[in-house]
Amino acid sequence: MSQTRHAYLVLAHTNPGQLATLLTLLDDKNNDIYLHLDRDFRAYDPSVLQAAVQLGTLHISSTRHLGWGSETLIDSVLDLLASAVRTPHVYYHLISGMDLPLKTQADIHAFFEANAGAEFVDFREPAISQPLLADRLQTYHLFQNARDKYPVLKPIDKASQKLQQMLGINRLKKVDVSFQKGALWFSFTHAFAQYCVDHAAQFRPYFRFSKCGDELFFQTLLQNSPFLGNRFFNGYNDNQATMRYIDWDRGNGSSPYVFTSADFERIMQSGMLFARKFDETVDAQIISRIAAGLGGSQA
Repeated sequence: MSQTRHAYLVLAHTNPGQLATLLTLLDDKNNDIYLHLDRDFRAYDPSVLQAAVQLGTLHISSTRHLGWGSETLIDSVLDLLASAVRTPHVYYHLISGMDLPLKTQADIHAFFEANAGAEFVDFREPAISQPLLADRLQTYHLFQNARDKYPVLKPIDKASQKLQQMLGINRLKKVDVSFQKGALWFSFTHAFAQYCVDHAAQFRPYFRFSKCGDELFFQTLLQNSPFLGNRFFNGYNDNQATMRYIDWDRGNGSSPYVFTSADFERIMQSGMLFARKFDETVDAQIISRIAAGLGGSQA
């Protein structure tokens, strides 16, 4: 197995200019980038994205709509992992198209070399609460995959949930699995990435018609695997677990805060390797400033 190659798995759905900047910052002779574009994302030029990657490789797919909180996110990540593990990498980093690295690729590679074997996965609590588990997985969220595209489905979904609760629907009643929850974004070793690909089918049925199951799926795989003891950070609800600077305190509850130029010093002094999220329609200057500081592609 190569001791140097890293795989970046990127989920993107908007802002083609910002995405091209991100790809430029990820470009490195030791990086392979696996990009999944939302099936409904049309405002990009494939040649521009390909031109952003000169040193490494870029693999583009676009098979699913990446609906908020939908199980299509789980399947899209699994597709990216399955493609990436065909060529062994030392680490597999899942980020979104609205993330940015805060360090050069040389620095990022050095960090993971110094912490080889650790799994960078976020756990929010020591154990998932029963009310949250009931809300996310116990009943069938039949319209979750399309709610963001068709808002008319939201009240229908709520009515469906009330009916299922009245009927005592509990599809986890006989399930002997320890579930966990955290942020979707991760950095996995090759061994655990391969484990996820090999064992996904065993756990995937529990997440059919789930609500925000993407925040439980990979944590649950880790929780029930031989790799649980390899967590880099054994605490809870801390950016250090994934080395990604994310500000939920100023977010809107369902999405983290969007950084602006006023946050530049705080972000760059955070000690993290990556940050999310950024939006060129809100503040393009901070994106340009971070990109300029990293110097673009790394030789």
